[in-house]
Amino acid sequence: MIPDPAAQPPRHYAVLAAALMLPALALAAMTAWTTALDRKASMAETTMFARNFSEAAVGAVMQGLGEDAEEGGGPLRLAMKLDGTLLWPARGPWPPQPDPAEATMSGAWREDWDRARRALEGGDALTAVALLDALIEERSEVEELQADLGAQARLAVLRGQALGAAGEAARAVEAWRTAFQWATPGMTTSAGVAIRDLALHGILDGVAGQADRWPAAWREIGETGWIEALAGQPSTPLTEAALDRVRALLPGLAAGGTSRTAAARLEVSLRRRDLARQAHAAWRAAVGEMGTSGRGSGREWPEVLRFELDDVPWLAVARSTDRDGNDREVREYGLHRWEGLVEGARGMIRLLDPAGHFKWALRVGTETGLRWTHEEPAGWFTDEAARFAEAAARGGLMEAVLSAAEAGGGRGLAERRLQGGATVTVAMALVDPASYHAGMRRRGRLLTAVVIAACGLTAAAAWTLWRSLVRQHRLGVRKSNFVAAVSHELRAPLASVRLLVDNLEHDRIPEPDRRRECLRLIGRECRRLGVLVDNVLDLSRIDRGRRRLEPEPTDVAALVEDSAEFASMAGEERGVRVQVLRAPGVESLTATVDGRAVRQALANVLDNALKHAPAGGEIRIRLERTPGGDRFRLGVEDDGPGIPPADRARVFEPFQRLGGELRRETPGIGIGLTIVRHLVEAHGGRVWIEEAPSTGRGTCCVMELPLEPDGPSRPTPPATS
Repeated sequence: MIPDPAAQPPRHYAVLAAALMLPALALAAMTAWTTALDRKASMAETTMFARNFSEAAVGAVMQGLGEDAEEGGGPLRLAMKLDGTLLWPARGPWPPQPDPAEATMSGAWREDWDRARRALEGGDALTAVALLDALIEERSEVEELQADLGAQARLAVLRGQALGAAGEAARAVEAWRTAFQWATPGMTTSAGVAIRDLALHGILDGVAGQADRWPAAWREIGETGWIEALAGQPSTPLTEAALDRVRALLPGLAAGGTSRTAAARLEVSLRRRDLARQAHAAWRAAVGEMGTSGRGSGREWPEVLRFELDDVPWLAVARSTDRDGNDREVREYGLHRWEGLVEGARGMIRLLDPAGHFKWALRVGTETGLRWTHEEPAGWFTDEAARFAEAAARGGLMEAVLSAAEAGGGRGLAERRLQGGATVTVAMALVDPASYHAGMRRRGRLLTAVVIAACGLTAAAAWTLWRSLVRQHRLGVRKSNFVAAVSHELRAPLASVRLLVDNLEHDRIPEPDRRRECLRLIGRECRRLGVLVDNVLDLSRIDRGRRRLEPEPTDVAALVEDSAEFASMAGEERGVRVQVLRAPGVESLTATVDGRAVRQALANVLDNALKHAPAGGEIRIRLERTPGGDRFRLGVEDDGPGIPPADRARVFEPFQRLGGELRRETPGIGIGLTIVRHLVEAHGGRVWIEEAPSTGRGTCCVMELPLEPDGPSRPTPPATS
């Protein structure tokens, strides 16, 4: 059986092409899978970072809360009795109550005391100073006076008043300092005024705003007991007025000869006192007055309070209940600068996230709903907390934020509970998740693009392989058919020649006319074999690119006439006439072409026309110029059955013949038109098939060639299937 080139190619060709695609498809699937895993891993990583950073930041805040704020004199704490009374600084008695202690003083020195006081009241300050100086010189011999610190303090107060009245400000300042040093916090004058308050005002009156008059003993760095005594004075209007005057004097103390350390410690101590008093005021505003049981109005002790000192926010955080030196229960609050807690969290976050990829928030809240929040940038945590309000109502704020972290990645929250019940929360989230993951997405897109390109190339290679295999398969089938056709075409003429030669050799044909007819037939078959061999050799040369054109001026009209005459002789046997039709103006047409190649192409076309033209039919050769005048056309028409439009381009392919191999009635091996196409295209022309324009049926093969070559002589392009 002769194979049909139009039949389906073997299935294993498609299997081979599909096998080539499998690795690329597996790579694409693996890439998609790993990209998805990388995306999830990146989300999980940023969530882990956010949680770890939050834990570290809340740890830094808790460390700050555990250490309390330091203001020179140690941790800042607010201590109160259970009834809400402030322990330090304590509240002093007000208004003053007369103290009979001074009236009960007795002894030999009492007479000098009375005389000095009367002299001072009488306006004789110098006499009063002289009496008091003499009394002070003798006090070491008066055992009763030496043992009575209250008497010594009151004596120093009277001496300070006398020196002040006498205009001796410097000595008065020292006398008042002595009175302050000898007096105890609860010691008062006969009028009930605290001696320390009175002494402090006396010192400030003597200093008169000039820091260089500050008591000499208080200027030294080693003498600091007076600072704690001054800052620890029980709070009364008189005390606070004196301390306000001290605060006004603070900027000039260091410049006036006071040790910078002493001045700084004095400022810190006064600040600690102010912090305690303002924290207590904030506590009272939040709680109100409480009874001795600590329950008073029935409201609970607040876990956290916020107040401001000099526009600086502070937090008072409840600590455990303790006992003072008198075994009384006290409640303590640690005082912390809000900015200090924020800086602790900020420093830890900057250490862990120097690039600033995460935004964060610090929140200190109570069970009663009070919250203090610091956010960088402002507002983001509040907005997200409101967005997750429903989830927070179900499971708490932490669960809400963690669920958001699982959904979008890059969020974390850490929470700690203080002893008093308040909570410290640090939340973190990526500032711009898209920007943070941009590098990963770029790498993913690049990898995806590479894989897609690889898959595309593999698909193209698979398609090319399949096409090549199919083409080679069909070419092999056609070559097999070609070999069969050539064998058939060679066998028939050779058999005829052998039979005729055998008859002539054995004198089986004695008639001269019949002998001449046999010789003519032998010549015709030899020419037919020669044309067949020439076509096969030409196709071989074209296929190897060894057929070169040799253009030269050629009389195309004469060439057409010669070819028509030769075709007429071949068609006489079947009664087919060959006619040449020239267009007006082309009676003589000269073109620079390879005449031998054009003659061969025209002969092949005429041979096809003779094979398919019906007996008694007509073949028409048309010669004309193209409308542009730079090219000419040769058209060969026949009255045969014609070629379907779908097959007109296919007949120029090598070994291509229409119809089944077993049903073909015309001789041929399927290379004639292939040679025509390559010879015409080698000249820079083109060839095609259309219906015969004269009759509207049959076939017209048109060759269009240039009158002048486009370039130098060139080989014919190789034949392709």
